[in-house]
Amino acid sequence: MTTSAAISHPLPEKAEIDREIRRLAWPAIAEMLLHMFVWAVDTAMVGRLGARGADRAVQVGYRSLRYSVAVMGSVALAFLLVAGLIIRMFTNDAEVIRIGSVCLRIAAFEQVFIGITDTLCGWLRGAGDTRTALRITAAGT
Repeated sequence: MTTSAAISHPLPEKAEIDREIRRLAWPAIAEMLLHMFVWAVDTAMVGRLGARGADRAVQVGYRSLRYSVAVMGSVALAFLLVAGLIIRMFTNDAEVIRIGSVCLRIAAFEQVFIGITDTLCGWLRGAGDTRTALRITAAGT
Protein backbone atom coordinates (compact mmCIF):
# COMPACT_ATOMS: atom_id res chain seq x y z
CA MET A 1 0.00 0.00 0.00
CA THR A 2 1.34 3.40 -0.91
CA THR A 3 1.63 6.26 1.54
CA SER A 4 -1.19 8.17 -0.17
CA ALA A 5 -3.48 5.10 0.05
CA ALA A 6 -2.76 4.73 3.77
CA ILE A 7 -3.59 8.40 4.37
CA SER A 8 -6.94 8.05 2.60
CA HIS A 9 -7.96 5.28 5.06
CA PRO A 10 -7.56 6.85 8.51
CA LEU A 11 -7.48 4.76 11.65
CA PRO A 12 -10.74 4.50 13.59
CA GLU A 13 -11.40 7.04 16.30
CA LYS A 14 -10.92 6.04 19.93
CA ALA A 15 -14.70 6.22 20.48
CA GLU A 16 -15.25 3.73 17.65
CA ILE A 17 -12.68 1.36 19.11
CA ASP A 18 -14.24 1.64 22.59
CA ARG A 19 -17.70 0.95 21.13
CA GLU A 20 -16.42 -2.12 19.30
CA ILE A 21 -14.79 -3.47 22.48
CA ARG A 22 -18.06 -3.02 24.41
CA ARG A 23 -20.00 -4.67 21.59
CA LEU A 24 -17.75 -7.70 21.65
CA ALA A 25 -17.61 -7.93 25.45
CA TRP A 26 -21.34 -8.06 26.30
CA PRO A 27 -22.00 -11.70 25.36
CA ALA A 28 -18.98 -12.83 27.38
CA ILE A 29 -20.06 -10.76 30.38
CA ALA A 30 -23.56 -12.25 30.31
CA GLU A 31 -22.13 -15.76 30.08
CA MET A 32 -19.80 -15.11 33.00
CA LEU A 33 -22.70 -13.87 35.16
CA LEU A 34 -24.63 -17.05 34.49
CA HIS A 35 -21.67 -19.27 35.26
CA MET A 36 -21.06 -17.34 38.47
CA PHE A 37 -24.33 -18.81 39.79
CA VAL A 38 -23.35 -22.30 38.68
CA TRP A 39 -19.96 -22.08 40.41
CA ALA A 40 -21.54 -20.65 43.54
CA VAL A 41 -23.98 -23.56 43.69
CA ASP A 42 -21.18 -26.09 43.14
CA THR A 43 -19.12 -24.55 45.94
CA ALA A 44 -22.06 -24.19 48.32
CA MET A 45 -23.25 -27.74 47.71
CA VAL A 46 -19.86 -29.29 48.37
CA GLY A 47 -19.41 -27.19 51.51
CA ARG A 48 -22.89 -27.95 52.82
CA LEU A 49 -22.69 -31.66 52.15
CA GLY A 50 -19.43 -31.90 54.04
CA ALA A 51 -20.21 -29.51 56.88
CA ARG A 52 -23.91 -29.64 57.75
CA GLY A 53 -25.49 -32.48 55.81
CA ALA A 54 -27.83 -33.01 52.93
CA ASP A 55 -30.82 -31.08 54.33
CA ARG A 56 -28.88 -27.83 54.36
CA ALA A 57 -27.50 -28.58 50.88
CA VAL A 58 -31.04 -28.92 49.54
CA GLN A 59 -31.96 -25.53 51.06
CA VAL A 60 -28.94 -23.94 49.38
CA GLY A 61 -29.87 -25.56 46.08
CA TYR A 62 -33.43 -24.21 46.17
CA ARG A 63 -32.20 -20.75 47.17
CA SER A 64 -29.77 -20.80 44.26
CA LEU A 65 -32.56 -21.75 41.87
CA ARG A 66 -34.64 -18.82 43.12
CA TYR A 67 -31.73 -16.41 42.62
CA SER A 68 -31.07 -17.79 39.17
CA VAL A 69 -34.72 -17.41 38.15
CA ALA A 70 -34.76 -13.84 39.50
CA VAL A 71 -31.59 -12.79 37.67
CA MET A 72 -32.37 -14.54 34.41
CA GLY A 73 -35.97 -13.35 34.61
CA SER A 74 -34.66 -9.80 34.87
CA VAL A 75 -32.48 -10.38 31.83
CA ALA A 76 -35.50 -11.78 29.98
CA LEU A 77 -37.58 -8.72 30.86
CA ALA A 78 -34.80 -6.45 29.63
CA PHE A 79 -34.63 -8.42 26.38
CA LEU A 80 -38.39 -8.05 25.94
CA LEU A 81 -38.81 -4.43 27.00
CA VAL A 82 -35.67 -2.69 25.75
CA ALA A 83 -34.42 -4.96 22.97
CA GLY A 84 -33.93 -2.03 20.60
CA LEU A 85 -31.83 -0.09 23.12
CA ILE A 86 -29.66 -3.12 23.77
CA ILE A 87 -29.04 -3.71 20.06
CA ARG A 88 -28.30 0.01 19.55
CA MET A 89 -25.35 -0.40 21.91
CA PHE A 90 -23.78 -2.51 19.16
CA THR A 91 -24.82 -0.79 15.94
CA ASN A 92 -26.58 2.19 14.40
CA ASP A 93 -27.81 0.26 11.34
CA ALA A 94 -31.64 0.45 11.38
CA GLU A 95 -32.14 -2.92 9.68
CA VAL A 96 -29.77 -4.68 12.07
CA ILE A 97 -31.55 -3.04 15.02
CA ARG A 98 -34.94 -4.19 13.70
CA ILE A 99 -33.87 -7.80 13.10
CA GLY A 100 -31.68 -7.96 16.21
CA SER A 101 -34.54 -6.72 18.39
CA VAL A 102 -36.79 -9.51 17.13
CA CYS A 103 -34.07 -12.09 17.83
CA LEU A 104 -33.44 -10.70 21.30
CA ARG A 105 -37.14 -10.82 22.13
CA ILE A 106 -37.24 -14.46 21.04
CA ALA A 107 -34.14 -15.18 23.16
CA ALA A 108 -35.93 -13.67 26.17
CA PHE A 109 -38.11 -16.76 26.40
CA GLU A 110 -35.14 -19.07 26.97
CA GLN A 111 -33.31 -17.11 29.65
CA VAL A 112 -35.10 -18.48 32.72
CA PHE A 113 -34.81 -22.05 31.40
CA ILE A 114 -31.09 -21.63 30.77
CA GLY A 115 -30.65 -20.36 34.33
CA ILE A 116 -32.64 -23.25 35.80
CA THR A 117 -30.80 -25.86 33.73
CA ASP A 118 -27.33 -24.54 34.52
CA THR A 119 -28.06 -24.02 38.21
CA LEU A 120 -29.69 -27.44 38.57
CA CYS A 121 -26.70 -29.06 36.88
CA GLY A 122 -24.36 -27.25 39.27
CA TRP A 123 -26.49 -28.44 42.18
CA LEU A 124 -26.35 -32.04 41.01
CA ARG A 125 -22.63 -31.95 40.25
CA GLY A 126 -22.01 -30.49 43.70
CA ALA A 127 -23.97 -33.38 45.18
CA GLY A 128 -21.87 -35.84 43.17
CA ASP A 129 -24.56 -36.78 40.62
CA THR A 130 -22.71 -36.02 37.40
CA ARG A 131 -24.72 -38.44 35.25
CA THR A 132 -28.05 -36.72 35.82
CA ALA A 133 -26.36 -33.36 35.27
CA LEU A 134 -25.04 -34.67 31.95
CA ARG A 135 -28.52 -35.85 30.93
CA ILE A 136 -30.08 -32.50 31.82
CA THR A 137 -27.41 -30.64 29.88
CA ALA A 138 -27.90 -32.91 26.86
CA ALA A 139 -31.68 -32.50 26.99
CA GLY A 140 -31.46 -28.75 27.50
CA THR A 141 -29.05 -28.28 24.64
